[in-house]
Amino acid sequence: MNLENNHKILLGSILSSIDRRLILGEGKENSVIFLAILVEHLEYAKLQQAAGVSSYGDTITTLENKINELKYKCSDICNYRNKIVTIDIGSISDSGVDVIPVNGSPTVDDNTLNTLVSNSFQETFSQLFSGGSFIENFTDPDQDTPNLVRINSLPIIGELTFLGNPVQTGLTFPVEQSTSLEYSVSNVRAEVDGVYVYTENIDNQISQLIASGYSEVSYQNGIHTYQLQGEDIISSEIDGTFDSLPGDNVTNSNVTAGGWLNGTNSADTVSPDPDGVELTRWLDSGSFVGIGLGAPTSPQGGNYAGISCIARPGGFIFRESFFTLINVVQGESYVVNFHQMHAGLFTTNTSVEPSTYSQHVEVIFGDQSQHSSSMPFLGGGNQIWESQSLIFVANITGEIR
Repeated sequence: MNLENNHKILLGSILSSIDRRLILGEGKENSVIFLAILVEHLEYAKLQQAAGVSSYGDTITTLENKINELKYKCSDICNYRNKIVTIDIGSISDSGVDVIPVNGSPTVDDNTLNTLVSNSFQETFSQLFSGGSFIENFTDPDQDTPNLVRINSLPIIGELTFLGNPVQTGLTFPVEQSTSLEYSVSNVRAEVDGVYVYTENIDNQISQLIASGYSEVSYQNGIHTYQLQGEDIISSEIDGTFDSLPGDNVTNSNVTAGGWLNGTNSADTVSPDPDGVELTRWLDSGSFVGIGLGAPTSPQGGNYAGISCIARPGGFIFRESFFTLINVVQGESYVVNFHQMHAGLFTTNTSVEPSTYSQHVEVIFGDQSQHSSSMPFLGGGNQIWESQSLIFVANITGEIR
């Protein structure tokens, strides 16, 4: 009996405290806390009554009335506060209380919209959004879908418009109208290391520099650095176009003439075959080894030098090279300009070897070297020429090869 009386005295104190707090208006959120406390006491009282303690009948009635009162007070909270739970009195049993989550909170991760800026300069670039721009990383435990989009901030560069009108922060619109949201920016182009916005038409500026004799020395983070080209320091005795050499479409090992010197093995001079005469002859007979069959004339015209790098059985690599000698000054920049083409080596068994591989040119400048861009073989009659420009800074003063 003492235990029973002590429990009832404690319960009476709790009920008085609850009434006092609610009268003082300490917040409906406390009702949920009070509910949990009273449910525990109700469960204990029911267990005591089931054990034969008959005097708990009034206590149980008092607790149920107070729980219903508190449940009513917090019902509106439970409808919109996603972390408050509803406690169902009818679920009370000897096993405890069932807690049912209400309206789980959605989550939205950052989603990056990739702009489709071209690497050609555009005076005006614009791109529309879509519903997927906002739904892609939205998840909801209740499988609900988002209904509205709100613009909280504006881009630093460029402009957002909705239905053709400038957007202001706080704009809200239905997700299905996302295609009415448009981003636009002026004077923009995609560079190798990002997208950059320019105050002037960069393509026109570059074209004017090149026409004035400048070459690009470096490019980094959207900054092009151009330097005025000096005079051609290759000796006038060297035929830079190979026109004085007797080019043809077979191996002739004659780049050692015309002022050029032989490097490793022996390179060849080749005649263009834009009409495909030699290509047709090779296709008809397949009886000779041909170089650059069906290849077009270079932008500089005339013959061109043919060098090859072939993987032979046993891991042996066959390379060809040629060179000339020049005098340089330490610290000065030197530009090596040339055109390249993957011409193709046509063999007698009607296969193309090693033309199935991409090729590039290695340019050696004293003890420095650089590679040109790699080119695939496109087939006889489909070869193309590419312009290359490599920049070297001399690390010695004197003659180099």
